[in-house]
Amino acid sequence: MPKLRILRQSGTPVEVEQQEAYTEAYRAMFDACELRATKILENNKRIKAPRMLVLQRLISYAERSLIRKFNGTVEVELPKTKKAWSTLMEKFSDFPVLVAKEQQSGKLLLIIMDTLGQ
Repeated sequence: MPKLRILRQSGTPVEVEQQEAYTEAYRAMFDACELRATKILENNKRIKAPRMLVLQRLISYAERSLIRKFNGTVEVELPKTKKAWSTLMEKFSDFPVLVAKEQQSGKLLLIIMDTLGQ
Protein backbone atom coordinates (compact mmCIF):
# COMPACT_ATOMS: atom_id res chain seq x y z
CA MET A 1 0.00 0.00 0.00
CA PRO A 2 1.30 3.47 -0.84
CA LYS A 3 2.18 5.63 2.15
CA LEU A 4 1.88 9.34 2.78
CA ARG A 5 4.60 10.90 4.92
CA ILE A 6 3.40 13.81 7.06
CA LEU A 7 5.81 16.36 8.49
CA ARG A 8 5.87 19.92 9.76
CA GLN A 9 7.97 22.56 8.06
CA SER A 10 9.25 23.68 11.47
CA GLY A 11 10.55 20.21 12.32
CA THR A 12 8.37 19.86 15.39
CA PRO A 13 6.41 16.64 15.97
CA VAL A 14 3.27 16.10 13.92
CA GLU A 15 1.30 14.58 16.80
CA VAL A 16 -0.16 17.18 19.17
CA GLU A 17 0.54 14.98 22.20
CA GLN A 18 4.27 15.05 21.45
CA GLN A 19 4.35 18.79 20.82
CA GLU A 20 3.92 19.64 24.52
CA ALA A 21 6.79 17.35 25.50
CA TYR A 22 8.87 18.78 22.65
CA THR A 23 8.20 22.34 23.81
CA GLU A 24 9.24 21.53 27.37
CA ALA A 25 12.38 19.74 26.17
CA TYR A 26 13.17 22.68 23.86
CA ARG A 27 12.88 25.17 26.72
CA ALA A 28 15.16 23.06 28.93
CA MET A 29 17.62 22.66 26.05
CA PHE A 30 17.64 26.41 25.38
CA ASP A 31 18.34 27.20 29.04
CA ALA A 32 21.17 24.65 29.10
CA CYS A 33 22.64 26.15 25.92
CA GLU A 34 22.55 29.63 27.44
CA LEU A 35 24.48 28.43 30.49
CA ARG A 36 26.95 26.52 28.32
CA ALA A 37 27.56 29.56 26.09
CA THR A 38 28.25 31.72 29.13
CA LYS A 39 30.70 29.16 30.55
CA ILE A 40 32.48 28.78 27.21
CA LEU A 41 33.01 32.52 26.89
CA GLU A 42 34.05 32.95 30.54
CA ASN A 43 36.52 30.04 30.50
CA ASN A 44 38.05 30.72 27.11
CA LYS A 45 39.08 34.36 26.73
CA ARG A 46 40.57 33.69 23.28
CA ILE A 47 37.09 33.34 21.77
CA LYS A 48 36.18 36.74 20.38
CA ALA A 49 32.83 35.70 18.88
CA PRO A 50 29.72 37.42 20.19
CA ARG A 51 27.76 35.45 22.75
CA MET A 52 24.81 35.16 20.38
CA LEU A 53 26.91 33.36 17.74
CA VAL A 54 28.17 30.84 20.30
CA LEU A 55 24.62 30.33 21.55
CA GLN A 56 23.29 29.93 18.00
CA ARG A 57 25.85 27.20 17.25
CA LEU A 58 25.02 25.31 20.46
CA ILE A 59 21.29 25.54 19.78
CA SER A 60 21.65 24.23 16.22
CA TYR A 61 23.42 21.10 17.50
CA ALA A 62 20.89 20.60 20.28
CA GLU A 63 17.91 21.08 17.92
CA ARG A 64 19.15 18.25 15.70
CA SER A 65 19.18 15.87 18.64
CA LEU A 66 15.69 16.97 19.70
CA ILE A 67 14.35 16.39 16.20
CA ARG A 68 15.85 12.89 16.23
CA LYS A 69 14.41 12.20 19.70
CA PHE A 70 10.93 13.46 18.82
CA ASN A 71 10.37 11.92 15.41
CA GLY A 72 8.95 14.75 13.34
CA THR A 73 7.42 12.57 10.64
CA VAL A 74 4.43 10.24 10.57
CA GLU A 75 3.57 7.76 7.83
CA VAL A 76 -0.06 6.90 7.14
CA GLU A 77 -1.86 4.96 4.45
CA LEU A 78 -2.47 7.09 1.39
CA PRO A 79 -6.10 8.31 1.51
CA LYS A 80 -8.10 6.96 -1.41
CA THR A 81 -11.40 8.81 -1.08
CA LYS A 82 -12.43 12.42 -0.89
CA LYS A 83 -13.83 11.82 2.60
CA ALA A 84 -10.53 10.34 3.80
CA TRP A 85 -8.61 13.33 2.42
CA SER A 86 -11.11 15.72 4.04
CA THR A 87 -10.69 14.01 7.41
CA LEU A 88 -6.92 14.25 7.11
CA MET A 89 -7.07 17.92 6.10
CA GLU A 90 -9.39 18.78 9.01
CA LYS A 91 -6.80 17.44 11.43
CA PHE A 92 -4.32 20.09 10.22
CA SER A 93 -6.79 22.86 9.34
CA ASP A 94 -4.94 25.45 11.43
CA PHE A 95 -2.19 25.70 8.81
CA PRO A 96 -1.86 25.56 5.04
CA VAL A 97 -0.57 22.24 3.73
CA LEU A 98 1.52 21.31 0.74
CA VAL A 99 1.39 17.93 -0.98
CA ALA A 100 4.58 17.10 -2.85
CA LYS A 101 6.42 14.13 -4.25
CA GLU A 102 9.87 13.33 -2.89
CA GLN A 103 12.21 13.40 -5.84
CA GLN A 104 14.53 10.52 -4.92
CA SER A 105 12.12 8.01 -3.40
CA GLY A 106 8.91 9.02 -5.15
CA LYS A 107 7.00 9.05 -1.83
CA LEU A 108 4.21 11.52 -1.33
CA LEU A 109 4.73 14.16 1.35
CA LEU A 110 2.16 16.23 3.18
CA ILE A 111 4.01 19.22 4.58
CA ILE A 112 2.26 21.30 7.24
CA MET A 113 3.38 24.87 6.61
CA ASP A 114 3.43 25.91 10.27
CA THR A 115 6.21 28.51 9.91
CA LEU A 116 4.33 30.82 7.54
CA GLY A 117 3.60 34.22 8.99
CA GLN A 118 6.03 33.95 11.90
